[in-house]
Amino acid sequence: MVSLRKTIHFLISFSLMIFISAASGFIAHDASATPVFTVTVGHTGPLAWGFGNAEATAKNLEGKAQEFAGDVTGDPKDQLMGKSKQAQSRAQRALDNAKDSRAGAVAKNLEGKLQEQKGKLTNNAGDQMMGKAKQVESQVRNTVENVKSAAQDLID
Repeated sequence: MVSLRKTIHFLISFSLMIFISAASGFIAHDASATPVFTVTVGHTGPLAWGFGNAEATAKNLEGKAQEFAGDVTGDPKDQLMGKSKQAQSRAQRALDNAKDSRAGAVAKNLEGKLQEQKGKLTNNAGDQMMGKAKQVESQVRNTVENVKSAAQDLID
């Protein structure tokens, strides 16, 4: 027998999935568009909610709903397909996060080069040092991303 709690969970998940799917359909004509909005937090850089995150969330909710439907009906195919959609959602989020990390490293490198040049032009040793430090930070970020990519290639 299906519990009331599972039924409520299913209805909420399904409602959210419908809402997000409808909202992204009304807003987005191009799924590869830039983020809807960007919020800058301190000096750490932009945090963005783009269409990729909305699609990943919708796919995750769709997977949860389908897995739940499979649990209710006892259909192993629906259960497996639901779990598969949730895994696709996690993969999409991981890909989006990797892109953000690389972009952050490139931006930090450019920022460092500009600050170093500004320091040279104004004869400000502090700006020169901070610029070089940002470039080193960028190199470290790129190295970390290269290691992550190499480790992922070994796993695959």
